[in-house]
Amino acid sequence: MKKYRVLLAFLLVSVQAFCQSPGYGFLENKVSNIAKEKLPSVVSIHDLDPVFCRHLEVPYKDLYVLDQMLNRRKNLMVSLTGQPTIQNPALDANSFLQEDFDRIVVYQSVTLSAIQNGKSVKATGSSPKLTSQQMQLLKSADVGTEIQVSIRFKYKNDAVKDFGDANGVREGDFKVKVVPHTESAFPGGKDGLTTFFTKQVSARITPSVLTKTTDRAIVSFIVSEEGTVTNPAIITSSKTPKIDQIILDAIRKMPSWKPAVDAKGKPVPQTFRITFGYDGC
Repeated sequence: MKKYRVLLAFLLVSVQAFCQSPGYGFLENKVSNIAKEKLPSVVSIHDLDPVFCRHLEVPYKDLYVLDQMLNRRKNLMVSLTGQPTIQNPALDANSFLQEDFDRIVVYQSVTLSAIQNGKSVKATGSSPKLTSQQMQLLKSADVGTEIQVSIRFKYKNDAVKDFGDANGVREGDFKVKVVPHTESAFPGGKDGLTTFFTKQVSARITPSVLTKTTDRAIVSFIVSEEGTVTNPAIITSSKTPKIDQIILDAIRKMPSWKPAVDAKGKPVPQTFRITFGYDGC
């Protein structure tokens, strides 16, 4: 028994050390993008993000139920057909999950929010198919804005029969960023940007810099028509002033980018928001 207690204590200490050791640095943005010129052809929220069910932010308990129901439906389809529901290898492996999501829910409302001419605007409909007001909102959305799609839905009765407390209206949302026809590019692409922030941010944030209140930070900046980086600003503080300063210093040291261009090939400015935080448990 003593041997097992020692082993358990060792495992607990090891896990705790592992979870306290992740570095603080650049976190890749997981928001989907859509080019500005494609917005006039969007008629459904599925056009904004074909697999938005995988990006839907919902309370944890709702996420668990949703995950269980989608997995159960996937397993049911496999058992009935004897083979996976996706047979075309060219298809995204997650595309059928969106179809399954639509089959187990009843949409109550869909609200789109975006920045239009510098002002926040909203438009609400009752289904994934957009209303004329929602389509107009998208057409006029500013480049750089993140369109937030807020969904209120209920599960169909046959979908929740094994999940007693899953009735009632649920809420979730996902975001899609409006970008130019061709986005600005950092020298060396994403790998180059990651390497730059590893050297300029992560390497400078030693354990002595971190505090108990250190949190994620979000910085914004603009890549101009000439490719220069301008207007760096912390829009969400890390709650550790020294870290905020390290991040701003890094942005100011950035080399020139390849500027963004619109559908006509004209260079245009592009706004970026980048998140920094702990990469680990």
